[in-house]
Amino acid sequence: METNLSEIKNQMNALLDEAYAKLERSFVTYSELTRVVILNTDADKEPFTAIPVVGTGVIGRYESAWNDMEGESPNIIVRETVYKKLCNVDKALKAKNPNWQLVVAYGYRTLNIQQAAFNRKYEELKPKYEDKTELREAAHRYYAVPEVAGHPTGGAVDVTVYDFAEGKYLDFGTEILDFSTRRIYYGAIAIERKYGREAKDSEAGKNREMLRGLMGAEDFAPYEGEWWHFSYGDKEWAYYRWRTLARKKKEQVQFDDIEYLYGQKNFADITYTEKYKSAAEEKVDAEFVKFAVQKSGRLTDETIKLLESSGIDVVADKGKFFGKCENYPLELLFVRDDDIPGLVASGAADIGVVGENVLIESRCDCLRLLDLGFAKCSLALAVPTNSGIRTAKDLEGKKVATSYRVTTEKFFKDMGVKDIKIVELSGSVEIAPIIGYADAVADLVSTGNSLRQNRLKPLHTIQIYQSVLIGNDKAVNGDKKLKIEKLIQRFASCIKAKKFKSLSFSFPTEDADKIRGLLAACGRVTLESQNPAAGETLVQFLVEKSKLWDVIDELKIFNVCGIAVFDVEGYIP
Repeated sequence: METNLSEIKNQMNALLDEAYAKLERSFVTYSELTRVVILNTDADKEPFTAIPVVGTGVIGRYESAWNDMEGESPNIIVRETVYKKLCNVDKALKAKNPNWQLVVAYGYRTLNIQQAAFNRKYEELKPKYEDKTELREAAHRYYAVPEVAGHPTGGAVDVTVYDFAEGKYLDFGTEILDFSTRRIYYGAIAIERKYGREAKDSEAGKNREMLRGLMGAEDFAPYEGEWWHFSYGDKEWAYYRWRTLARKKKEQVQFDDIEYLYGQKNFADITYTEKYKSAAEEKVDAEFVKFAVQKSGRLTDETIKLLESSGIDVVADKGKFFGKCENYPLELLFVRDDDIPGLVASGAADIGVVGENVLIESRCDCLRLLDLGFAKCSLALAVPTNSGIRTAKDLEGKKVATSYRVTTEKFFKDMGVKDIKIVELSGSVEIAPIIGYADAVADLVSTGNSLRQNRLKPLHTIQIYQSVLIGNDKAVNGDKKLKIEKLIQRFASCIKAKKFKSLSFSFPTEDADKIRGLLAACGRVTLESQNPAAGETLVQFLVEKSKLWDVIDELKIFNVCGIAVFDVEGYIP
């Protein structure tokens, strides 16, 4: 029985391999793309558009496993027409489900990066192929040969769909950009279902079909080897359209009739256009204040608490791409904290909450709207415990390691230390003196444990930071001015309220003058009512937290009892 099962399994695998090999023969090859040679030079002049990283429409996000262009461009960029078509696809998605959002994981890629990726795969596959032509075609199935590749034209994109209500991507059978399995082939699910491989076939297959249909409706050409890859205007798009037409008419069309729209571009030669928006999108943008918030961490939690304390109901998706507020025209954009100053300065976000340290180091042109008071920390200058350094001036001619160059340079300039070398580190700053890379460090300190663990002692507190609310000048002083001002008033009221407690108590009316004198010196009576029948006066009293127990002790001297203490939700002077 075991032998029969093994034989059946081997037969099924053989059939599966044969079906996959047949599918691979349908892929557009490198040699076929070399026959597409006519470029529309007028269309090729089209500028590029940066895809927004946040928002309710199509967004562009580098996947963590595939971010080799991030150093060149913080945004995913594509041709202007490609972006417009992607926006149409996103609208069509939302017509099917308003919670769906088109996400572009990759767009333009430089030729150097394309070449490096192709070379890696070529070397990896070399032991499996004796024939160089077959080897090149095999590598081309993973990373297109650079001279015909679509990504360097700005016309090719890798896309997927995110459901912000569910907090996850739609099921397409595999993760995007997962080259570890042949199931990434567009027709793979149908093949595996036919030959008995267990998989989430129904949902994934329908999603692949839906995505291809929506992209095809905007004239994108698919690539059979990757369910996520589509192109417009490049050589693959031109060949795919020619092949489709030839098959329909069952005739041969001359290759010199095939025209492609976009040639490959060097990164330095790219020109940009403003982000395309329809009139409806412009109207929505004007209605909502876009609020950039740290994706996760203490700042996130404190900001959400502040919003809720301000009477604003936040509905954030589980994956925290973005969130909406049900009772205020506010849209939350969950992003990296380091990106917030740049997003606000550029107008991609109207306001944002960021650490003061990040704001200073970014040097971005943002308005500082309100000090929020939470997430406090300090930047400390520290030196090895066994060093002879006693003051900042003792570091003259030495090295200081830090992630906070701007603040550190200003500190030494103010201290009159001119000959100092700042060496920047993005992490593990404390080990710099141990490995001999620097003589001192300037780093954030909360408890001081990290300094002690690395045998460092604090020398100076350079600056104490807190979280701040920042804004874009155009938004703050433009159409969204009133909405932002009202939001700031709410925030300020909640922040002010944290400094107070409310007391409620009663006392004999005959002692009113004495107790009123005490209260006048310590705080503010917010409500007073009298009960003549009982001979009592009831008081609600607002007092600063720092004076709370002193006031209570004074009240006890006058035999006041039954004192209730309450939190204050908001305080507007």
